Amino acid sequence: MTSAILYRHILRECVRTWSAVAAVLLVLTLGVGFARFIARAAAGEIPADIVLTVAGYSALENLEIVLPVSLLLAILLTVGRLCRDNEMAAMAAGGVGLAQLYRPFLTFALLLTAAAAWLSLSLGPEAGRAMQRLEGTAGAMALGTLEPGRFHTLLDGRAVFYAEAVADGGRRMRDVFIRVRGSSDAAGRPTPETVVVADRAWQRESENDGGRTLVLRDGRRYEGVPGRADYRVIRFAEHGVRIAPPKPELDLDPGERDTLELVGHAEPEARAELQRRLAVPISVLVLALVAVPLGQVPPRSGRYGRLVIGILLYVGYANLLRLAEVWLARGVTPAALGLWWVHGLVLAVVLALLAYRSGHLRLRATSP
Repeated sequence: MTSAILYRHILRECVRTWSAVAAVLLVLTLGVGFARFIARAAAGEIPADIVLTVAGYSALENLEIVLPVSLLLAILLTVGRLCRDNEMAAMAAGGVGLAQLYRPFLTFALLLTAAAAWLSLSLGPEAGRAMQRLEGTAGAMALGTLEPGRFHTLLDGRAVFYAEAVADGGRRMRDVFIRVRGSSDAAGRPTPETVVVADRAWQRESENDGGRTLVLRDGRRYEGVPGRADYRVIRFAEHGVRIAPPKPELDLDPGERDTLELVGHAEPEARAELQRRLAVPISVLVLALVAVPLGQVPPRSGRYGRLVIGILLYVGYANLLRLAEVWLARGVTPAALGLWWVHGLVLAVVLALLAYRSGHLRLRATSP
């Protein structure tokens, strides 16, 4: 009976602390992402009416970071409070052992591990693909929300669009200016830059793929490399500019593919992406194991004494995972080693802490 009461007490404290920590971290990450997308909408890169949707998808991707670090901080805070209020000493006097102490934390950690696995292996890639499709059509959608009399950047800054007057929800425009910067070809030679001016323009939707065509009337098109005199000038009565539809599924990057498509894939980038997704739920469980011995402090110590060490541990863990992912993607490390050596290194830290604090982890009562 006493063991069940302690189990529920510790589990309740951990869940309550985790809820507060996760809410704060999620609000912070959502706020940063929302501000970034608001800035892009103000610059005309994406329509204002999709900001909340894109920010929501971004928040789902950020949960892969929030879940592990929030659990680590929650366990550190919970164990620190138990030590500060001498509850740990009281439990030791009652014969509570290491397994009984770990049980409520690992119960909650396993629930979060399952949630993190679903997020990183299924929901996260789906959110990433949805956000890519949404941003892929942002150029076409943004033309319907252009503010007249302002220059707007499109195509990741490669194009500039200006319309003196806009009517009918952006479907009809007057005095249009478009500039598309050139790039470089495979040989490193600059490609021509394009400038188009037109008296009138309107948008025409395609019934096949959902894309749009910007139809320009009574204008001129200039093509050439800046600094060279061999410009080409074309006068036109009507000219259509295709606004590309969303990127097809066949061109998805490894980070946007389904997890099942990555299993057994020979590409190093695909293997690295698969192990990165698996690392999210694994890191939740590993950080729960390391947080219990790390969070134990003397009774008179502050509750937050080990938070800095815990944050530094998480930062090092996350950076090593990222480094191992890059090495695996570049073929520096074999797939069998992959990211597993990083998890093994942190588990070695867990064993070292357990060995160092073996007396405390047996929960022997200490004199004040």
